[in-house]
Amino acid sequence: MEVSTELPVKISQSLERFKAKDHCFDIDFAHLTDSKKWYCEIGSSNKPISFAVIGDSHALAFKPVLGVIAEEKNLKGMFTGFAGCIPFLDIYTIRGDQASPRVGSVFLRNRNGIQ
Repeated sequence: MEVSTELPVKISQSLERFKAKDHCFDIDFAHLTDSKKWYCEIGSSNKPISFAVIGDSHALAFKPVLGVIAEEKNLKGMFTGFAGCIPFLDIYTIRGDQASPRVGSVFLRNRNGIQ
């Protein structure tokens, strides 16, 4: 009896490394106000943005399902994320791979635009 060593296609695809910038994650200079492409839209394309998801890789893991739920509820949101992003304003992680507290700046930049 032979044992197959091939994984199902869906599992193989889930193991592929993704390009973070293609998923609105760890976008360089997104915290600067003149940055044009610092988030992506999820959900219904014909609605105004009504929610934001800003987080770390854990938030990124939920991005696909949040997009599906938003589409089902006829809502549109924005998503952006950074490695090590914590969900608090004015509290920053100290990490050698991050030169600035970007996430809080991104949130503050648009919190008045999201109702």
